[in-house]
This record gives sequence, C-alpha cells and structure tokens, in this order.
Amino acid sequence: MLTADVRWLLNGAIGAVLVLILVAVVRSQQPTPGGDPIIDGWPIGPVLSCDNDTVRCDELVPAGLAGFDQRDPGHAPVASSELHAEGLFSDALTGERFLLNRSGGNPSVLVMKLSNGSTRAIGVGYDLLTDAPVAVPEDHRP
Repeated sequence: MLTADVRWLLNGAIGAVLVLILVAVVRSQQPTPGGDPIIDGWPIGPVLSCDNDTVRCDELVPAGLAGFDQRDPGHAPVASSELHAEGLFSDALTGERFLLNRSGGNPSVLVMKLSNGSTRAIGVGYDLLTDAPVAVPEDHRP
C-alpha cells in the first residue's frame, strides 16, 4: 500500500513528464535556425573576406548602414559591422538545411553590433538593372 506522500510524488512525476512531452511537441513545430543564427530574419553564414575583389565591402557596407538607418531610425549607434554570406534555414520537421533561392542571386548580410550591446542585421546586394549597391531591409523567412 502506497502512502499519501508516495502517491503525491508519483502524481507530480507523471505531471512533469506530461509537461515535458507537451513542450517537446510545441518546440518541434517552431522554425529552427539549424545551427546558423538568425538575426532580424536573416540567417547568418560565414564572414566574408574583404581582402579580395570578389566582395565589394567598400560599396556594400555603406549601403547596408544607410538601409539600416532608414529601416530602424533612432537606433543605437553602430559600434562595428561585418559582412557575412547568407546562412541556411532549417526545416523544423525534417531538419533539412536549405538556402532560399531568389531571382538575382542571394544577398550578403551586414551584421552590426550596436553600442547598446544588441546585434542587428540587414541584407545587402546589387540592383539587377543598375548594379548599384542596395540594402534589402525585409527579412526573408521561409
């Protein structure tokens, strides 16, 4: 025969297991970054080297900073920035990682550390018609 204390303990343990199962089910339905951090809707890939001619950082960084000023007026000052490749999203159900395909190619992502300690991001690339550097302020979640 179980005492009241043992029955109370068993009921509590069963309840805790049910809560953990519920949390696991709810979390499985949420999109996950699959290892690549997501900032402002942008998956952040590896840092791009500005030491070669394939990445025009001198054009893309100022375009990104101007786009960030337009998108988020009144933000804290930008303390530093780095240009990254766009990272991969992850399907929450299958775990498969994927890169969004867009017309005109994939943008780079300017990641900015702000003076208040926060981190923000904005897409940057080139206009298809004019080849001018542009910011892509909208996030592109799948």
